Amino acid sequence: MRHRDASRRLSLYVVVGIVIVAVSMATAFFLLAKLLPAKASSEAPTSASTLTSGIIDKDEENFGRPAKLIIPKLAIDADVLPMGLTEEGDMESPLTNQDTGWYKYGSRPGNEGSAVIDGHFGLNGEAVFGKLSQLVPGDVISIVDDRGDKVSFSVREIKEYDRESDAEEIFNRQDGAHLNLITCNGEWEAKQATYSKRLIVFSDRIEK
Repeated sequence: MRHRDASRRLSLYVVVGIVIVAVSMATAFFLLAKLLPAKASSEAPTSASTLTSGIIDKDEENFGRPAKLIIPKLAIDADVLPMGLTEEGDMESPLTNQDTGWYKYGSRPGNEGSAVIDGHFGLNGEAVFGKLSQLVPGDVISIVDDRGDKVSFSVREIKEYDRESDAEEIFNRQDGAHLNLITCNGEWEAKQATYSKRLIVFSDRIEK
């Protein structure tokens, strides 16, 4: 009986430990919620169930797929991973606090249109985009693509949105080559397991 009781207690501790780890991971990450419409670009699927495994090559003759995001002012040199949509029609976010995610159904950074990259804020701003709010107009953001080519952008403005705000200007602007960075901001909402706001850094390509 003692052995059985000890086994039960051990099993309980394991379950509790898994729950604690899961909760910690959930709070360390963020969800973009309804900030991204399911049809953020003409190439995006109508729902996550129609996602394809391939990445759009509509503008492959210009810049390649983003591989590295570099922000000298914030000492950021992060990998960029392709992201699609969740079943709810939201933009996926990276699985780690240090990677960033590029919306693969939109434009590639440097090409015409709005390229979007998201990254985690973290519980105390310790993640890759934890200090994104420190950027100001004129700061430089660079992307290195999978071909080794580099393109740079100048920050135009920084705006804060409610979690469920319309995202048209973030994803669909077509009057130039733009790069928009997204992370969390505002107050932590425990019930929703996410933050109340989204911080967007809008930047424009620097012409050579």
